[in-house]
Amino acid sequence: AKNELDKIRENCGSFISMNSFLSATQEKQVAVVFSGDGETSNPNEVSVIYEMMIDTNIRSTPYAKIKSFIPDEEEILFSMGPIFRIEHVDESDNHVSYVKLTMVHLEDELWNKLTKHLN
Repeated sequence: AKNELDKIRENCGSFISMNSFLSATQEKQVAVVFSGDGETSNPNEVSVIYEMMIDTNIRSTPYAKIKSFIPDEEEILFSMGPIFRIEHVDESDNHVSYVKLTMVHLEDELWNKLTKHLN
């Protein structure tokens, strides 16, 4: 929904966590199709593609490449609870918003400050 995207935009530099399993693709065109490609008749709905940067050398949240019914999908399944830093939100010419996220690992300085403060 548009209001959820606005909240993400307002919180660039902060963290976001997914509280369920998360399915993603490595193929941009597949993501565009699943996003609805900017086509919506409801003004409160928006097409969003999350671009996730993941350091494959750091294992903070388990994920796996999985086979799909669609061979070209290049699907990745994340376990529950991955934490990402919201880097920025960009709008494209075709009314699709791109949210750039970076996976946070346990050695992240800002993450450590936040968890120390909460404890």
